[in-house]
Amino acid sequence: MRGRSVKRRLVDYAVHLTTAASALAILGAASHILLSALVEGLPVLLRGASFLLNPPGPPGGEVGGVGPSLAGTLVTVAIATIASAALGIPAGVMLSEARGSLLARVAERAVELIAESPSIVVGLVVFTLLVVPMRTPSALAAAVSLSVVALPYVAAQVRESLAAIPLVYREAAFSLGLQKWKTVFLLLIPMNARGVATAILLGSMRALGETAPVLFTAGAAFQVFYGIDKPSSTLSLLIFFFAGTPYENWRRLAWGAVLLLVLLSMLLASLTRRLAGRVRM
Repeated sequence: MRGRSVKRRLVDYAVHLTTAASALAILGAASHILLSALVEGLPVLLRGASFLLNPPGPPGGEVGGVGPSLAGTLVTVAIATIASAALGIPAGVMLSEARGSLLARVAERAVELIAESPSIVVGLVVFTLLVVPMRTPSALAAAVSLSVVALPYVAAQVRESLAAIPLVYREAAFSLGLQKWKTVFLLLIPMNARGVATAILLGSMRALGETAPVLFTAGAAFQVFYGIDKPSSTLSLLIFFFAGTPYENWRRLAWGAVLLLVLLSMLLASLTRRLAGRVRM
């Protein structure tokens, strides 16, 4: 008996040690990323308005800024968020409220397929279907590819948040003679407004940091933002192209864009956590 007790304590100690080491490793990796972005990017970010508004400087010259890429990022992510919400919220409602129907099963498999597909495949498909007919990459094509990538996250979050609403609310609405669609859109969705908002923010977070889909669809217009139907760029694209160049000013600009992207992602993550924590049924 004593030997078994010692063995259990050793196993328990080993499990605690392993979990603590894993947590420290994750914390160390996250801290390294954040500190590297701060050390390398903060001097560039502190340039203020010139960094946020100006285009990149010439190779080997002044650092410049990320103005056109920041504008492209905001416009592209905004369009992608609206599109993914417009499709993802009804899809999430159907997955939650029409479980078992043929259409819901097909939609669920489609959402799973999109979620499991590499994002670069989504970019290539949008390139074939949209960029080739338009004969030019554009912010609109980039937004379409990002909305497809974000769609499964919006639909899944809406489905889970609606599934968490107790059945008694549905039964009360049906007992009053409300049709099912009225029950969903006039009762359940308003009750779960914070859950829906959380789903939209999750989609925005997914779209904000993606690079692979916009490689084929956005273009590489780092000097000027031409509009939604013309070649554009994003912060992630700027980082991808500038970080590996031999020009010191462009590498510094890439680090500044990294820090800006990290801060924007942290802001969205903070808003998501605050909304998710306040969801009440």
